[in-house]
Parts: sequence; structure tokens; C-alpha cells
Amino acid sequence: MKDGLKINSLLSLEKISYKPTGKTILDSVSFEIKTNEHCVLLGRNGAGKSTLVNLIYGMIWATSGTIRLFQETYGEIAIQDLRKRIGILDSSQQENSIQRKLTVKDTILTGLFHTIGYYRDPSPEEETKTLQILKDSDLLSKKDQLYNTLSSGEKKKILFLRSIVNEPDFLIMDEPCSSLDLTAREDFLGFLKEYHSKKNLPLFISPIGQKKFRIFIPKRFY
Repeated sequence: MKDGLKINSLLSLEKISYKPTGKTILDSVSFEIKTNEHCVLLGRNGAGKSTLVNLIYGMIWATSGTIRLFQETYGEIAIQDLRKRIGILDSSQQENSIQRKLTVKDTILTGLFHTIGYYRDPSPEEETKTLQILKDSDLLSKKDQLYNTLSSGEKKKILFLRSIVNEPDFLIMDEPCSSLDLTAREDFLGFLKEYHSKKNLPLFISPIGQKKFRIFIPKRFY
């Protein structure tokens, strides 16, 4: 145990503020997620949900306050080391950044590379792992299809598989149902719920007002 931290604390934020150029986006935000807990973050558009996600993932730094994940304090450990244990589905950024000629299989492989691009050849073990996760999700037939030719709902599923292929200890999903119509949204939520029933992976979800997440995510922050 480090500095008296609770051994069952997965993520804690203590008085986190984010005030770039003097503008207050977040002001003294505190909460804790314990090991094996799942939570959904609810709030109106512009309330700072995505900013909070970026702070937790280490894309930006808080103006003040303390963030701890896996009992490690941000600023005292290399953020790259923490990211190797975090899966992230941020479709608003990832969908626009994926290289146009990547297949479904290659897109998932980038999750093992910890990059959004495809910059090296995978090992045989990585290939096997990627094909297995597609098979387990009944999406193996899509492996050679170009990612950018998929439907919106299929893209979300592939980005989700990309986020978990490295078997992270903590999964962040920022607005995972954005741009989906009602049918595709219900299908994706069913896909997510089925995975959630099989794996006890701590989830942190920032949705766009989707109360459906409350069905299987008991802890909520506003």
C-alpha cells in the first residue's frame, strides 16, 4: 500500500480543476472508483465529460488536484506505462484518425501497438490474438474488409474490440454511441452488455444522455 492509499481503490480524483487560459472547465472535482466497479458519467453537453476522460487518460494535465490510477499518482510515473493498462474507445477522435486503407483486422491490431496507426508488422501471437477476438465476437468474416466501408454500428464494435484486445485493466469509453441511429445504438448496447456479462473489466463510460447504460452500470456520477 502506498502512502496509506486504500488497496481497493482503482481510480481517484481529488479536487481536480482544469482551467486552461483562465477559463474554468472543471472546478474541484473529486470521486473514487473501486476495484471491479463500473460507472457512467452523466451530464449535459459542454459539462466537461470529455475533458475529464482526457485527464484520466493523460492527454491533458490538470491545473490543480491529484489523479491516482492503479494506486499510481499522475506526475510521479510515466503516463505511457499507465496507458498500457488502459483501454480507450473515443470514437469521435479515433474514427477520423484511422488510416483509410486499414482492414478490420489491422485496425484491431493497432490496439496492441498502442498507436492509432499501423506502423509495424505484427507478431504471429498478435495475429492469433486479433483473429480470436474477432471470432469470439462473431465478426471473423469481416477481418479483411476495409474499416472505412463498415456501417456506423460495425465501426463502433471494431473500435471496442480494438480497445480491449490488449486485455486492459480499465476501460474508458467516451460517447461510444455518438452518431448511431436508434437501431444501431440498441445493437451496440446489446453487444456491449453481452461482453460485460462475460468479463469483469472495470468500465468508465461518458455517454450522450443514454440512460440505457444504467441497466448494467450501477454507479453514476453527475
